[in-house]
Parts: sequence; C-alpha cells; structure tokens
Amino acid sequence: EQKNYDFRIVSSVGSPMIYADDSKTFNIIVENKGTDDDDYTFSIDSSFPSGWSVSDFPGSGSLLSGKRLLIPITVSVSSVAKPDDTGYFTITAVSQGDTTLVKKLVVTVTVPEKPPVSVKMKGEMISIKESTAIPVMVGSVENLYGVSIVLGYDPNLMTVEKVVQGTLLGEDVLFIEDHSKPGIITIGYTLVGSVSGKTGLGEIAKMYFKGTAEGKTTIQITEVVLKDAKGKDIPVEANNLNVEVVNPVPPSLTVNIPAGETVDSSYYYFSGKTDPEATVTVNGKAVTVGSSGSFTGSLYLNEGSNMITVVATNKYDLSKTVTKTVTLSTATVITLQPDNPIMSVNGVSQEIDQGRGTKPVIISSWGRTVVPIRAIVEALGGTIGWEGATRKVIINLKGTVINLWIDNPKATVNGTEVWIDEGNHNVKPIIVNDRTMLPLRFVAEALGAKVDWEGTTKTITITYPKP
Repeated sequence: EQKNYDFRIVSSVGSPMIYADDSKTFNIIVENKGTDDDDYTFSIDSSFPSGWSVSDFPGSGSLLSGKRLLIPITVSVSSVAKPDDTGYFTITAVSQGDTTLVKKLVVTVTVPEKPPVSVKMKGEMISIKESTAIPVMVGSVENLYGVSIVLGYDPNLMTVEKVVQGTLLGEDVLFIEDHSKPGIITIGYTLVGSVSGKTGLGEIAKMYFKGTAEGKTTIQITEVVLKDAKGKDIPVEANNLNVEVVNPVPPSLTVNIPAGETVDSSYYYFSGKTDPEATVTVNGKAVTVGSSGSFTGSLYLNEGSNMITVVATNKYDLSKTVTKTVTLSTATVITLQPDNPIMSVNGVSQEIDQGRGTKPVIISSWGRTVVPIRAIVEALGGTIGWEGATRKVIINLKGTVINLWIDNPKATVNGTEVWIDEGNHNVKPIIVNDRTMLPLRFVAEALGAKVDWEGTTKTITITYPKP
C-alpha cells in the first residue's frame, strides 16, 4: 500500500571512480514515492583525504507526488592521490510531511589505477624498392614531458635510413636518435625548460626503413620510458609490430579480348585473370575477382570503336593496366566483284542470283556496274517487287521507296523523279539474259548505303547504313 509520505535518494553513478588530479560531476536523485506532495531538507557531511573536495549541496527542495529531482554534485580528487585511495560523503534527507522519515545516502569515491599509456607502431609492409615510414605512436597521455625508447629490428631484412621527430611534443624539444648500430634504434625526446607537459595523443617519432631481403619479421620495443613534467614515470604498455618485407611488383593481368574484336551485339562480356586478392576495375567500375584471380567484365558498347580499360591493383597499391578496343558494328557489309556470281554478306558467302550464276556486269560504254539487285536488297533488310505491265521494279527499305523502269534513265525516290546518273543519262535498268539488272551505285546510295570501289582487286563494298 502506497504511503502518504515516502521517498528515495540515490547516486546516478553509484560509487564513482575518479582519477588523481581529476573531478567528476554526477547527480543525486531524490524521488517522491508518496501520494502527497512533500518538502525536504538536506545536509551533507564528507570524510575525504586532504585535498579532496565536494561541491555545495542545496539545503532544501520540494517535489510533487511521483516526481523526482536531479541535483548535480561535483567531487574533486587531489593530484597526490594514489590508486585505491577512498573517501566518502553522506547526504541526509528529511521529509517535512513526516519528520520521522529520514534517509541517508553514503557515496564512496575511489581512485582507480590509471590504465597504462599505449606505445605502438603503425604499418604492415616495408618495401625493398623504396623507403617506408613506420611511425611510433603514443595513445592518450597526460602531462608528457619526455620519452626514451629503444627498438630492435632484424638487420638481415632491412636497414634504417633515418629517424625524425614526431609532432606530439611540438617544436620546442630536444630530440636525439641513434641508429648507427645495425638492429638497434635509440630515441630520446624531451621538452625544454620549465614548461608543462603535453596532453594528447599522436606521433612521437617516425622511422624510415628500406628492405634488403623478403621475409616476415617483428620490430620490437625493447625499452620504453615516459616521464611527466615532475620527472615521474607514466605507466606504459609497449606493443611490437609485425611487418613483412616485400619486393612489390605490379599484378599480372590477362584480358581475353582478341585484337581487332568486332561484334554486332551492344552488350559485351569478356573474361580475364589477375593475381588472387588483387582488385579489378573495368572502365572505372569495380568487378568481382574470384579466389583464383579470375574475373568477368561486361559493358554496353556504342556503335563504332569502344575502348575498354581494365586496371588490376594489388595489396602494394601497384597497378597494371590493359586497354583493348572492341568495335560494335551493326551495319550490313556486302562485298562483290564484277564477273563473280558470289557475294559476301558480313563475311558469309552466298550467290548473288540463287541457282542462276548471274554475275555483276560492267557496262563499258557507261562505266557503270549493273547487278541482279534482289539478293542485295534483301540482305539489307528490304523488299523488291515487279510490275510486269509497266516493267517497273519497286524497292522498299525502311520507308525509302524507289521505282525504276526498264530502259528508263529516270527513277523516283519517295515520289521525287530523279536521274539515275546525273552525269550520264544512258544509265538505266536493263535486261540481260532474261535477268533484270539495275545500276548498283544508284540503288545502294538512294537506300542510304555507302558504296566503295577498290580498283586493285576490283571489289565493290556496300555498307548499310552509311557510316
């Protein structure tokens, strides 16, 4: 059953731990657990070692039922306090609704052992080919005034090129180093004059190594002393560094794209291989590399020439680049020769006039080539028709309609009448051996193709659409 007057008083941190020469602020919580509102009086009494202190505490407070009050309090510990030193303070609270209700809170303060300051090095690999920096780092430290470190390394695997001071203690310092004896580095580092020590974390020195032989080894911190401004030792924890001396070379890289590759599909796949654990990008985009080093690349090609750049990068941050060119050609290319009944369509041979052996003919008086045009038009994706009554040939390709008439030097292209050959009005469709033969260049160019003539081999090349 809930009482009219009841309350509790506790510390927000229980029993606080406070380092020497430090302070901590926390809350004293007073909670009204009774059914009635209440007022309280407070008194504080402390039993601390010399130099410790606790802040003032209010003498009274009021709380509505069910509410609580947070009262901040600060405890300070002297600079001469030692680990495990303790002190305490007592707060007495009295209910004014029921003055027989008195509660005491005893808060014990303990000085903990300060954790040791970490001294460690940073790095993974030392190169045979170039100097590698290995910094010596100090973790969070207070009042640092001087440093003395002795390090050991394997002189059979590496040499020391130089040792330079770090930035943690600033510029106004005395810095001494000695790496003249193989396998040993000695570093001495101190502030100058009557100044306060430095507080923070960071780099106290930087060593530059160069590998002489490949192998794994450990750089050891054999001795380390940190001093504060009063000459006292600062607890320290040394951490050795495992490194690998390497002779870095770029990764291997094979890209399986044939020289002069030409394709007719815009989506292109290829494979390749590099060193295991290397990373690969294709035109700047990362691809997955398998445990054996194999990978697959894919990309969309644009019409014409496409440059594919593959870059492999290994753990040494060295790269190898292979660049290939792939041509996307969605054009139809037809080659044929006068007096040859076979033509080539995108590299595939076929008869110009199926089963008839008809050949392209150069009409010498015109200086023009005529051909049985059906197979050529159909290879380009068009259709061809014949009206016997008017002896008219009708060619249709992607919206372009050409009408030609036997023995007529004029034609219509999409309804517009034009000369078949503006410079030679004798050029016209003719019938040879019962086969309709049409002027090749006029028909091809009117359909949007390019016509080339190679005189040495007497080869005609038709490219559609015109590049």
